[in-house]
Amino acid sequence: METTKKSSIDFLVGVNGNLLTARVREYGESCEGQLEHHVIAFSDGITGKFWFYPSNENIIVDDEALAYAEAIKYDIQLISIAAKATFHHIFQHTINGELRNVWVMPVDPDPGDGESYGVYYNNKYQFELCRAHGESEWTIGIAVSSEIDILDIDEDLAERVGHLLDAVL
Repeated sequence: METTKKSSIDFLVGVNGNLLTARVREYGESCEGQLEHHVIAFSDGITGKFWFYPSNENIIVDDEALAYAEAIKYDIQLISIAAKATFHHIFQHTINGELRNVWVMPVDPDPGDGESYGVYYNNKYQFELCRAHGESEWTIGIAVSSEIDILDIDEDLAERVGHLLDAVL
């Protein structure tokens, strides 16, 4: 298992009614389908090591960090993607009445197609915003393998991500 230190991935979580910042201290990768781990420090002073299989949502953790595992369950599988990305931005957005972290990271477009950024939440890819070279408008796209119907994409979220990308790129 390869372990890499990465301290620049921070995101908000709710633990026992308190809004905390979670900071990734270390992430561990393994072969496809193998147990992975992340070390995450929380702004209340708790640091936990969280083990999980990428193929399911179960998180293995010491009893003292159970509430923290619950708080990161929709984000934990996105950490490894963000750690490898050249850019990531995480913000909160209400999705189906629940406040969720939305992760925005580059997606490799086909050569010559311009730029694409994936939008992830609930531990998985949802859609992407694409912009052709020389264009100013973002268009919504989905991967061929996506389980998402393009008609179900939250257009307000897509617009918000487009404005975010315009501001930071």
